[in-house]
Amino acid sequence: MESRLRRRPTRRWPALPCAGRRRRLHPRMSGAARCHHHRFPSTGKLEPWPLWRVGGEIVMELPLTSVASTLEPQICLAEEGFGFACLPLLAVRRQLELGTLVSVLDAYIADVGAFHILWPASRHTSPKIAAFVAFMAKTLFADPPPSPGAVNHLPRLRL
Repeated sequence: MESRLRRRPTRRWPALPCAGRRRRLHPRMSGAARCHHHRFPSTGKLEPWPLWRVGGEIVMELPLTSVASTLEPQICLAEEGFGFACLPLLAVRRQLELGTLVSVLDAYIADVGAFHILWPASRHTSPKIAAFVAFMAKTLFADPPPSPGAVNHLPRLRL
């Protein structure tokens, strides 16, 4: 398959099941929880929550409280205490630092995705594009300085 795009992976990231209030969730409690899901706009399929334990993936039927194709509604619902959402760390880092979201199921989280930089393919890549891609790959996921008043309770994850 020929592609007219080139890509460079930058970093893997986990998806975190999050809640707005200091709730705790265990896989056995999943049927009683209000869960907000992500639907891929291109396929219409629901994104599974990436939960693992020693021995393999945890497969569970999570209730469909709401479904959205963007992250903002899920973040808002979780922050306001209307249930749980599985959100990429890069999208909720600030909320975790400020304490408006807390990570739940930390013991069951798996790395699930990679962020890629895409640019049009050509026989000879422009030096400006090469420099930009190298800069973005190096700095895009650099750890930001902590926000003023931030609570340092981010989960220790292997990234």
